[in-house]
Amino acid sequence: MSFGTNLQALRRRCGLTQEGLADALGVSRQSVSKWESDGSFPEMEKLVQLCDLFGCSLDTLVRGDVDAACGGEAEEARAAREAGEAYDRHMRFAARAVTLGVGLVLIGVAAMLMLYGSNPRDSMAIVGTALLLLFVTAAVALFIVYGCRHEAFRKKYPSITASPYTVEESERFDRRFPLYIAGGVALILLGVIFLVCCPLFIPQFDSPSHSAFATGVFLFILAAGVMLIVYGAMTKARYNTGEYNRESAGAESEEKDSWSGAIMLTATAAFLLMGFVWNLWHPGWVVFPIGGILCGIVSSIRSARNASRANRDG
Repeated sequence: MSFGTNLQALRRRCGLTQEGLADALGVSRQSVSKWESDGSFPEMEKLVQLCDLFGCSLDTLVRGDVDAACGGEAEEARAAREAGEAYDRHMRFAARAVTLGVGLVLIGVAAMLMLYGSNPRDSMAIVGTALLLLFVTAAVALFIVYGCRHEAFRKKYPSITASPYTVEESERFDRRFPLYIAGGVALILLGVIFLVCCPLFIPQFDSPSHSAFATGVFLFILAAGVMLIVYGAMTKARYNTGEYNRESAGAESEEKDSWSGAIMLTATAAFLLMGFVWNLWHPGWVVFPIGGILCGIVSSIRSARNASRANRDG
């Protein structure tokens, strides 16, 4: 392409008229018109000004193909933007899937205990156990779907070059993040307070049925607190695209995002083993509060560590 064609393309791409470009360079409109028609050629000083104005090299302006160069840059920018949007959608799904999976396990145990506590018969215990296994099955399915989608996403987008979030959005969530952690911890402590105070307002609390029902209510409260912490931690990780790039590059290939799911599934297996083998259903439920608290601790530590690493690298 000629210099005049390149100049005209750059001027139009920037939304400038010939008069506007002439004013920016301190020349007449007729001079710009002659340049674009290849009737004359500007001085070196004006060429440098044009390069600074349009953000291109002298070689591109004088002898290159501006349409091809800008088209390639536009294609790369569009691809980076689409990757960022896909990252945002995927990480939102990941936060919901892992949070719901962890919550389903705790809610399943709570429902089982409350069913047994409201009607302490063998048939109801069987129904409650079946309900628990149904919730666990749904949680496992969520973790499997998440794991497969996450692996496929990493292969398709090994790095995110353009973050889909502005600095203001990240800072706004940073201000909200402590509320997720504090709210989750507060709910867990409220559940403990409820369980401790149950003998004061529930008659015959020492009976297995009443104790099981109260424990089920406690686990519902615990589930809400743990889900709040896990969701907050995973959402914070979503804003850290640098950490995603490092993990995709293999820096932490052995550390998976499904720690919470693994903890809760291990707790479920331990609970079922203690119940069916040794008939320790009632004391066995303690593995779930421990597992839930571990989920919150692990998620919080990972998010704090990732944020610290991002600040250090930045």
